[in-house]
Amino acid sequence: MHIYVPNYYSKFSCIGSRCQDNCCIGWEIDIDQDTCRRYLQEQGAFGERLRSHIDTRDIPHFILGEHERCPFLNADNLCDIHITLGEDALCRICTMHPRFVDQFGERGEIGLGLACEEAARCILCADQPFAVVLSETDAPAFYAESEPNDPALSEDFLAAREQLFTLLQDTQLSLEVRLVSILLYGSALQAAYEQNTDNFHDLCHQPQDPAAMARPLIHHDPQHSLDALRTLFADLDYMDTPWKSAVDTALSRSVAALQKAGPRIQSFLSPTLLSNFAVYLLFRYFLKAMRDGDILGKIQLAVVGVVLLYALIAANDRPDLPCILRQAQLFSKEIEYSEDNISALADAFIEDPALDILPLCSLCEVAINL
Repeated sequence: MHIYVPNYYSKFSCIGSRCQDNCCIGWEIDIDQDTCRRYLQEQGAFGERLRSHIDTRDIPHFILGEHERCPFLNADNLCDIHITLGEDALCRICTMHPRFVDQFGERGEIGLGLACEEAARCILCADQPFAVVLSETDAPAFYAESEPNDPALSEDFLAAREQLFTLLQDTQLSLEVRLVSILLYGSALQAAYEQNTDNFHDLCHQPQDPAAMARPLIHHDPQHSLDALRTLFADLDYMDTPWKSAVDTALSRSVAALQKAGPRIQSFLSPTLLSNFAVYLLFRYFLKAMRDGDILGKIQLAVVGVVLLYALIAANDRPDLPCILRQAQLFSKEIEYSEDNISALADAFIEDPALDILPLCSLCEVAINL
């Protein structure tokens, strides 16, 4: 198996006790079966401590302490299991976080999840154009045996994803033009894929010209789409209710107010941060369309994610970089790490006409001004 990673991947390392948003607080931490057996067999006083803080019912997990802290997170915000037993004694989720993995035939991909403070900095503040590169390390043990996979289809999807990356990273174009371009390209890809024609292969491999992407001259009220997003996000399940309130406030502003905030945002926001956010979402989700056929939904997720982050930034008079990164982190925690919320978004993109491709194009063109 060949393992591929983002070109910023090697720059990441856990910052430990310096992290302001510790991943050992506020999460239920599951323990894989192999590690759980090791913990239950550990000798001595530390073994007793391990067993007293593990719930083995259903899926084994640590029993969180006060303020939902992992019972092995010490006063210095360091891990007592790591300190006492070594790194190889950590359970799989602790070893992997914030990394995510996926497998497509003989291709494996590892990425960094935005829910981590330091990973968010690596992803959104990357100063080089995004690229997927071959990893220099061997395939990790957590990869399964190769699943059935159509190599030709994989090559098509990989080529299409590269086209999306190229469109998003064309800084000669405004952000709203880039977002509209990937929506229109995604619409064409979805149609060709469903028709099962050779046109799909050609679309995946031919360079895309935003200037040549025509769309019907039909008026769509962008405020209607923004209101639909507000309703959609209000109905999701949240761990952090203050963020839910912040999202509702941000999406309750008028389209005109969002557009007016553009020059102010541009004065302090890195020109690549929002496009890096969209690229991250497409890297993480686009190839999954090989399994469910929902090409367009993956692109809608990236665009809606950017619209929401833009709105959250616009709702703040002058947020600094840590504040912006924090909003992206919370998006990842609340949306990406909830299967129910990801599914709710995917369903809404299919079922709500206000969130279809052309209405979203109108929303991006009018609301975003960067």
